Amino acid sequence: MMKKLSLITGALLLASTAHAEPLINGPYLTLRLGAENAHFKSDDAKEHATTIAFLPAAGIRVKAFRAEFEWANIARVRPHDTSYHQQRYMAQFYYEFPFRSKFRPYLNAGVGASYVESTYHRRRIRESADDTTLAWNAGAGLSFNWTRYLSFDLGYRYVDAGKPELCDETDVKIRDHEGYFGVRLTF
Repeated sequence: MMKKLSLITGALLLASTAHAEPLINGPYLTLRLGAENAHFKSDDAKEHATTIAFLPAAGIRVKAFRAEFEWANIARVRPHDTSYHQQRYMAQFYYEFPFRSKFRPYLNAGVGASYVESTYHRRRIRESADDTTLAWNAGAGLSFNWTRYLSFDLGYRYVDAGKPELCDETDVKIRDHEGYFGVRLTF
């Protein structure tokens, strides 16, 4: 029974990718959920934490190129006594390799701003600070074009969120490795 189910699933997958319809050009909305492995470097101390990122975006697709504006809301991460909350506002640019398949690899790059809030807790002392820095990213992924209007993305990005000055005037470097899954609807 399991062999039959695997055979049928494989045949359906091959049939769905055999002849890809051309994608439509135009505006789109996308929603991504990502897992971020954030690396914090502060005064020669290195820490990292994994968290979930919510990444909605709006953009436009023209042939093999996409441009979008993305807002990222990254959940709080707490290395030692400091908690961080980050929001990013990024202009993203994509190039999809024009293969005649439902699967299309792509490269992306982005630039924007990163707003980070930090709260330091120790005993009865609580300090808060925030800062906005220049952020950039670069990555790659794979799109699966389910229909002419609906696509799924699976990708990876390296994100450099700069060196915000936060609690105790400590310089913190924030670097993220982000894996994400997204759904894109083109109008």
